[in-house]
Amino acid sequence: MPDVSGWKGATLPRSAKTPRHARQAVRRWLAGSVAAVESNALLVVSELVTNVIQHVPTGVQRDWVKVRLGFADDFVRVEVIDPGTTRSQPRFKPLRQGSTKRRGRGLGLVADLSVRCGTHIAACGDRIVWADLAAGVPDAAQEAIQDIGDSVHARPRMRPLSVRPSQPAGLTAFRSR
Repeated sequence: MPDVSGWKGATLPRSAKTPRHARQAVRRWLAGSVAAVESNALLVVSELVTNVIQHVPTGVQRDWVKVRLGFADDFVRVEVIDPGTTRSQPRFKPLRQGSTKRRGRGLGLVADLSVRCGTHIAACGDRIVWADLAAGVPDAAQEAIQDIGDSVHARPRMRPLSVRPSQPAGLTAFRSR
């Protein structure tokens, strides 16, 4: 795995407000960064935390969600850690284009916005779902985004070739470019 350092994190109480609190924390941690990086990180953390709220069973000592942000030379890692489920692997099944289903698009968005993303189970049983987001946007692409205007939400795809680690044992990537 690439070197990730400078971790910032928070353990949040689990509630319907947790996605908003996670976005607030990430916004604070990324203050002054490239707008596209912040925007992508906010969407990714919101989707991943919402998945925890909707799909991870509640119970005694399961009323928390951890959010972490780590920094590397050319990417930012977003991690969401939860108490785990009985499933050992995530269900990653993007919807077909044109689907009329109202749910199920979150992990597809995460995969599209990230350089790579995945999940693994920590030794203590907690699940860690992560996404690596490109740390910069080329100047020309940033200008194009500004020219398009606020009515269209376009994001250039960043695919740094230098960020392609081999995957260590126990790590499941569910999307990699």
